[in-house]
Amino acid sequence: MVNTSRQDLVASIIVGVVVPLSLILPVTTVFPKMLLGPFILGTTILGAPVLGALGADSRRRGRGAERQRQAKCDRQLWRMPPLPTLGHPGWSLGQKVVMCGLRGDLVPAVLVVGLKIGQLAPGH
Repeated sequence: MVNTSRQDLVASIIVGVVVPLSLILPVTTVFPKMLLGPFILGTTILGAPVLGALGADSRRRGRGAERQRQAKCDRQLWRMPPLPTLGHPGWSLGQKVVMCGLRGDLVPAVLVVGLKIGQLAPGH
């Protein structure tokens, strides 16, 4: 299935909001006096060009007019193959970078929260 430009834009906005929000917890845990306004502004300024470049690369590589016409014709005749015969879909470079970024964001967040819990638990 081919996403429309609107769907790509909405997905980029969602990722652009979720990633800085998920970074707030570990950053405020490690640096409690840090101001969040400049932090969110900085992550947005740094992240927006990266997301834009990845989206432009995705558009440039796979969304020609010929491919869309072919997809429309195939859509009417297409049938789902048996699930056991399907392989794993390949990821583009952009998808790999974004997934590594999301995983790279999650692991330190969990570690920092775990360390903070470990520091606070003996005091109670």
